[in-house]
Amino acid sequence: MALVVPLQLVFSRVMDPATAATATVILMVATSGLFEETTRWIVLRYWAKNTRSWHDGVGFGLGHGGIEALLLFASALATNIMLLTNGEMLRMQVAQTGDATAIDAFDQQMDALQNMGLGLLAAGWYERVLAITAHVVFTLIVLRAVRERRWQLWLLAVTAHIVFNAVTVISAPYGLGVMYALLTAFTAVGLWAVMAGPLKKEALA
Repeated sequence: MALVVPLQLVFSRVMDPATAATATVILMVATSGLFEETTRWIVLRYWAKNTRSWHDGVGFGLGHGGIEALLLFASALATNIMLLTNGEMLRMQVAQTGDATAIDAFDQQMDALQNMGLGLLAAGWYERVLAITAHVVFTLIVLRAVRERRWQLWLLAVTAHIVFNAVTVISAPYGLGVMYALLTAFTAVGLWAVMAGPLKKEALA
């Protein structure tokens, strides 16, 4: 965020709003994979030096993905509570800007929140399951990169992470069904690699 936020301000000054938003999304997708996997490599290489087995890698990935899920859900819960309890006041503040697009977006968000069903909640949980599984896969790739001193595997983890996030962003406008189908297929390939492929337990014994 220390990189994204200042650049987002620059984008908003030199680009039109639509282009600035697109540039920000691209930057966030690219840097999330780069920074998360590089940090994972640094931690495994220089700090968690006893984390070398397959079970260690799986636990590391579950911990990373689980903590991320808790933070995201806590943030979403706090935001939703604020919207539900202060919706009218917030809408008045948005309306004072005179931006019809912002008012429409706020109304749509409130309508979706007030009419949220079990299906949407289940979809959110399923997305987190896929994300946590992906974290396990990425961690095992980085763990193997550390063990074998192969920077190419670190690059593979970075690229796979970026692709996972890009699939989410690019497919989301086509509907949740399309997005989850693509993410499920992507994650299934990762699970195969973990259970029977190059990231299986025997390969990291």
